[in-house]
Amino acid sequence: MLLSGYYHMLPPLGLSENDSFALLAQCGFNNCNLLQSRFDALSSTLHTNPKGKFITRVVQMGTEPLFDDVITPQALTTQVINAKKNFSDIGVQVTVSELAYGYQVRNASGAQAVRDAIDCIDAHMLPFFAGDATRGVYLIPHTQINLPP
Repeated sequence: MLLSGYYHMLPPLGLSENDSFALLAQCGFNNCNLLQSRFDALSSTLHTNPKGKFITRVVQMGTEPLFDDVITPQALTTQVINAKKNFSDIGVQVTVSELAYGYQVRNASGAQAVRDAIDCIDAHMLPFFAGDATRGVYLIPHTQINLPP
């Protein structure tokens, strides 16, 4: 049974084990009820739809929240940890949509904690400002320079 709402339309599309989604929950903002309600709707869908946990590989939170300076690294880390707890029973990973520069510019205020908390880094976000990052082969040098271990 489909429930109303945007996220409830996605899981039924996964008709085989080869289909998967990376869903964006535009969270990562302090005190924003609209964004929290979007996350709650996504969480509800993934927990109640029988296909949700099988076709969702990762929930991506925020849209460059550190780069846009709309939330502190500590608050974002807390949101990531809470999301990971929320999805731990269904095995869905959590990441943040963030630019390498967002991590760099907030490094002194705790951006490393965000990197430590997420399950994976969205590689397509890292070389955003790099003019020569036209193919995947150019990603690794930028990653090593911009986000050292």
